Amino acid sequence: MIPTYLYHYTTVESLEKILANRTIRLMPLLGMDDQEEKIASGGTQLGKLMFISSWTESVEENPRMWREYCRPSAEEGVRIRMRSLPFSKEENHLSSEKDVGEDLKNRLSPFFASKGFDSPLLGLLNCYDDSELAKECVEYGKPFYRKHIIHYPDKIDDRLLKKVKYTNEARLLFPMTHYWLEGRVANNFSDYGLYKNKSWEWQEEWRYRIMSYRAVPGVVHRDRTIDMYDTEKYIDLIIDKVAFSSMQITMSPVITGDAKEALYSIVRKYNPFASIVKSSLNPTCLD
Repeated sequence: MIPTYLYHYTTVESLEKILANRTIRLMPLLGMDDQEEKIASGGTQLGKLMFISSWTESVEENPRMWREYCRPSAEEGVRIRMRSLPFSKEENHLSSEKDVGEDLKNRLSPFFASKGFDSPLLGLLNCYDDSELAKECVEYGKPFYRKHIIHYPDKIDDRLLKKVKYTNEARLLFPMTHYWLEGRVANNFSDYGLYKNKSWEWQEEWRYRIMSYRAVPGVVHRDRTIDMYDTEKYIDLIIDKVAFSSMQITMSPVITGDAKEALYSIVRKYNPFASIVKSSLNPTCLD
């Protein structure tokens, strides 16, 4: 069951960017704290394709979170509370494989027409056995498919939010993501980025998770693999206005006077409806 609220530890400086842009930034799994996560079965590193933002369901403040995720210092730390899945369905535009595929198919029509095919689909099917046709099609399509990015999920819904599971089983920590199916390589990223080593269990983590990669034409030849693993540097998701205004911000138990003053100034400027509360912890717990 998805929690009503999730919590994110960060700094006053990072909070200012969130408030000024009304966005949450998802970063590649490649740069997260658990370096095992970026590796799939067989040693394949797919961390640059999976974008996440890490949150915790723990209502109680965690001294370790204050220390480790409010860098450079907990003296500048804050904890954000927002409702789960706070993103605007109207303002966020993610690309589906179907939409990108249709556009590429239309763009490839002139090429296949010049080769004598009545439809792009017939041309694409013939690429499987005709290596020269496949090669020409890929070259022709490059200017188009490099502009397109496919996201999964492609809508703001429950698929975006996943609870991290903790285990010591290698088959789960390094999941199989590629399969050989009927002479073709099939992909399955459903378990990627969902499991962490039990040593991280204290985080009680939930994460917003989007797979992102650049599209290639639907060209498959039995002797050829097309590299599609090129993607974005980050993904910004726009926060819904209601979720944004109901944000609660908890100050670090050791926040400095300057950081506190900066926090109130930032909130007044960008999100005056947000509430600011004091930490429930004694400052000595961070010693």
